[in-house]
Amino acid sequence: MPQSENRILNALPQNIFAAFAAHLKRVDLRFGDTVAETDEPVSKVYFPHDGVVSLVVEMEVGDSRP
Repeated sequence: MPQSENRILNALPQNIFAAFAAHLKRVDLRFGDTVAETDEPVSKVYFPHDGVVSLVVEMEVGDSRP
């Protein structure tokens, strides 16, 4: 049985995964949810199990680029 549904986490050696597994929690995100803002400190790290995560960058002229 895999230790996680996420391939990155699942590839970790069991002792490394076990060291922080108690700090992991499942979070359900919906389309359009924002997980980080520009120039804000990173407070959470997400390891998706499935789906698509998109990075959108706002350019200096105001354009948005995926």
